[in-house]
Amino acid sequence: MTKHLHRDEDLILNDYSIESLYNLSRKSKKICLSGEGDPLVVWNNIIELIKKGAFNSHYDLITSSYWNSKKTNDFLTILNKICEENKSSLSYRISIDEFHESETKRDILATLLDIFTIRKYDNINLQIRSVTGQEEYVFERIKNHLKKGQISYDINKINEIEYKLTFNEIVVKMQFKPTVFPSNFDYIDDWVLDKYVDFLERSRKTEFHIGLLEYSLNKKVYDVTINPNGDVVLYGLEPYILGNITKEVFSYELINERVEENEFLRYFTKTRFMEIINEWRLDKKRESVIKAVNNPFWVVRNLHKHKLLNN
Repeated sequence: MTKHLHRDEDLILNDYSIESLYNLSRKSKKICLSGEGDPLVVWNNIIELIKKGAFNSHYDLITSSYWNSKKTNDFLTILNKICEENKSSLSYRISIDEFHESETKRDILATLLDIFTIRKYDNINLQIRSVTGQEEYVFERIKNHLKKGQISYDINKINEIEYKLTFNEIVVKMQFKPTVFPSNFDYIDDWVLDKYVDFLERSRKTEFHIGLLEYSLNKKVYDVTINPNGDVVLYGLEPYILGNITKEVFSYELINERVEENEFLRYFTKTRFMEIINEWRLDKKRESVIKAVNNPFWVVRNLHKHKLLNN
């Protein structure tokens, strides 16, 4: 929601956007704060969003956490207090993998493990996100750091892509998702798109429909994204803009209305995604893009980029 590297835009917080974000957070199971860039660039926006968000919300702050230890601890202390006042919680999610290790000059993982060891935040937990195939790399870094402090720990597998790290009565959830464009990293991911969709359907116990978190004939639960410029889209269906929260007040009901008005969004949200994928694969150019992307949430935007969608 903040700082887009390619367009250098920050989300504008005006009366429309604040009311829209309150309406949507009130209906949401989880609110993710992220951006192409890092949300810490506009940390004051993060504080404002949570302050004015609905009570009893859960936030995921997805960040590279490039700040030093003191500044990070001070920020987490502020967020913890705001979450306590709003009866909310926050997961501080950092990305760790060998492909991006050189981008940060300090050992972010070590810094955060130390911070969460020393300071117990009642309303904030630490999470680690990475990509499939990087499990041993992440586990080794955890082992090497905790071993230095003579801290015992356990890593337990939850499912095919999730693990739980436990140390000093602290629990850190770790999630390894399939790589987007793995060939860009000179890396072949054995979690192809089909395997990931199968996992999503089994874990959610429902069909996977792009743009939805849950699907049933009677009720659709949308996976909503708000771009840095305020545009409202469904995650994985970014070419189809529903409106802008800086120009009008949005609600979940309005999103549903806009989706139903758009024949392409109706099609995508009502059709099982693997049916769409298998139809697209009959075309060699589309099949090439699908294979390269390797992730269901990035397929539509890249087919659109290559002008391979039937609009």
